[in-house]
Amino acid sequence: MGTMPRRHARNQPRWRRGMRPYPYSSAQMSGRQAKTFAREYAREHARIAGAAAAADGAPPRRGAWRFRRHLVPFAWIAVLAAAAAAVRATPHPVLLSIPVAAGMAVAAMLATRHLSRFARRITAAAAAVSLAWLPGLAAAGPARPVPALLALTWAVFAAAWVRHYRHRPAGPQPAAAAVPGGLSDEAIWKKLAGRRNWIGQLGDRQDIPGGRMYPIRLDGTETHIGQIIAEPRALAAAYDRPQTEAYAEPDPSGVESRGILTILDGGTLEAVTEWDGTGFSEDGIARIARFADGAPARIRCWIPMDGTRHSLIAGASGAGKSALLDLLIWLALTSAVPVVPVILDPQNGQSLPQWRGRVLYAAGLEECVAMERGLSAGMMDRSRRLAAMTWDDEGHQVTGMEFFDARLSGLPVVMVITDEAPYLLAGGGNAKLAAEMVRLVADRAKLGRKAGDTEQLVAQVPSLAEIGDQALRSQLVGGNVVSLRTGEKVSQGMLGLAADPSALPKYFASGEPTQGVGYVVSVDNRQAPMRCDLVPRRMRRQPAEVPQLEPEFLEAMDKAMRGALALPAGSPAQPDAADDGTLDGRRCIDAVWQVLADRGAPMERGEILRWAAELVTTGWGREKPFSIRSVGDALNTLTTDPPPGRAVTKVRDGVYQAAGQ
Repeated sequence: MGTMPRRHARNQPRWRRGMRPYPYSSAQMSGRQAKTFAREYAREHARIAGAAAAADGAPPRRGAWRFRRHLVPFAWIAVLAAAAAAVRATPHPVLLSIPVAAGMAVAAMLATRHLSRFARRITAAAAAVSLAWLPGLAAAGPARPVPALLALTWAVFAAAWVRHYRHRPAGPQPAAAAVPGGLSDEAIWKKLAGRRNWIGQLGDRQDIPGGRMYPIRLDGTETHIGQIIAEPRALAAAYDRPQTEAYAEPDPSGVESRGILTILDGGTLEAVTEWDGTGFSEDGIARIARFADGAPARIRCWIPMDGTRHSLIAGASGAGKSALLDLLIWLALTSAVPVVPVILDPQNGQSLPQWRGRVLYAAGLEECVAMERGLSAGMMDRSRRLAAMTWDDEGHQVTGMEFFDARLSGLPVVMVITDEAPYLLAGGGNAKLAAEMVRLVADRAKLGRKAGDTEQLVAQVPSLAEIGDQALRSQLVGGNVVSLRTGEKVSQGMLGLAADPSALPKYFASGEPTQGVGYVVSVDNRQAPMRCDLVPRRMRRQPAEVPQLEPEFLEAMDKAMRGALALPAGSPAQPDAADDGTLDGRRCIDAVWQVLADRGAPMERGEILRWAAELVTTGWGREKPFSIRSVGDALNTLTTDPPPGRAVTKVRDGVYQAAGQ
């Protein structure tokens, strides 16, 4: 038996069925084949050009052209009437009308054989009616009631025809971006998955503002979502878009066999979004950016009745780190609970110069080293006080707070922002100083979580060589990770990211730099491209109310820094030239003695500072309270060499009581 001929696909053009591919030579094609080829080739390319024009948004033909199919019933009755009139003019009209009607019927059916099934059926019915009507018209002519009966018959066919080919205006269609080769999103995914050996498929499409989104369902035994995210360039290239417009990310549920594919119609991240003026909420959450799909990107710096969370911020030079730090400071100052920002810039204060003199600020390596020592001492002092603090636990008095809560403790959160942290952690090349700095920062990150310290470390490359300690980096990565565009791929693994921040483009299509574009891994549990919000430049001139650290914390810092603590302008405990002078004969030692004598019980050093500040500013009318150093000197004098009748006993370290009480 011979081989049966293969059935041709219905969607294959007739000029290609059973023929060799184009081009043909004159020797391979007969004249009839050439004519058929030319006709079918022109028809096929006209169809493709029309589809391409529709995909490109070309305007459809308008006016009477869209009603062209409605003219068919009118043409039929006109041809029928004309044929009847012509036949009646002959000597034998009835006899001649039969072959004329048959010829008209055959011609109509041959002319419509390529149309739809409905058109062919209507044409066959009209041909049968013509076979009956033409001899009748030829015999009776236009006498009554022939015209009325003909109009009634014509109306039946015309109504069915016009109803079928009525004009249907195009309704709103879901936005669909042009894809390579005219393929659908699902077809492109199938092609890419086959090329990359991914086992999975896309779910139902979900339209979002500016694009569309598909759930990704993978065969977990063969493919996990990390493999998809690890190929951002291949995925974006398949959909003919940059990585900020076509990307995959893990499913928010955390299931590793699921993910989300987002395809956007334009560069949503190219426009800069200004900060809306809202700071951290009571539960420690704040928006810092927006994802490419418009959703807010947030971080969390503390959890009530639990403790603080740290952040590791990475990015290449010029990626937008300084603008992000400026935003963090404003978020702290507008927070629902008091947050005290402390800035450490070992590179001489060029990062955030607008905040010098407004918040606690250390510029240069020496100042940053002293500030680190002071912060560690202040945090350890706060930890001791929290361990002895009495607080109300739903009606029960409990001693000792094993966690940090700003509302229950009445203490502010301390946000330490260390720009270019590797330079400080390296000790400026001094190995001994580097070991001390790494130890202090790591200890504060471990212990300060329960004492209200949130660390924000900034590094271009978060490697162990730069950070200096694996445990420190693990604690930072365990909190918030904000990675702007990096200069190398290795940062991806150091930050625990599935996406590669080094693959992000340096410039948008408009030529503008992609400053602030990156990834944030925090409370939203997403790894999608985002762009940081920008603090408006007008905010530089706006006054900011900066919360103050408690006096005990400041005193511990000042002691560890050996009296070198420089408080910002306007601070209640700011040293001034009149600290050691007198006002109407009232000195600092007088205020300290009066506070201890009035209390008649042991007082901690911080309590003495607060009571003395209230006494001199409200009772004595002094513009500013005495400095921490002046109060410390007064206590030393009262305990070692007191004036007559003013002896003070040091009950234990940091606790004093007037003698004889």
